[in-house]
Amino acid sequence: MRPANVELLLNHDLGVSQSYYKPQEKDILEDYLKAVDLLTINSDNTTLKKQLQKVEEENKNSEYIIKGKLHEKDEEIKDLKEQFNKMDIMISTLVKNLGKSKDQDEVNIMANSLYSSGILKKD
Repeated sequence: MRPANVELLLNHDLGVSQSYYKPQEKDILEDYLKAVDLLTINSDNTTLKKQLQKVEEENKNSEYIIKGKLHEKDEEIKDLKEQFNKMDIMISTLVKNLGKSKDQDEVNIMANSLYSSGILKKD
């Protein structure tokens, strides 16, 4: 705290400075509130409450971020499953159509392409 504010709060005479230094109440209050924890007897309880409040707030922020990230991942997984199902249907249709094809060279080329890409596996 400013020494002049301390003297004012203690109702001491500031001498000549009292004529020149006239702080507003809000300035003295702000200065006092900065020092309250240091001036309070048994301030451990107050300090611990403030620390706990800060940790709880950080925890809430972390939870919010984690929930957001999990939601994003769930959406990605859902989209990937949908893509996989569509691709599975397309591949099944393609394999059925290849079986009906009369051009064996075309079937062999498509089958080799599917095997080399890893879409189909040789049994």
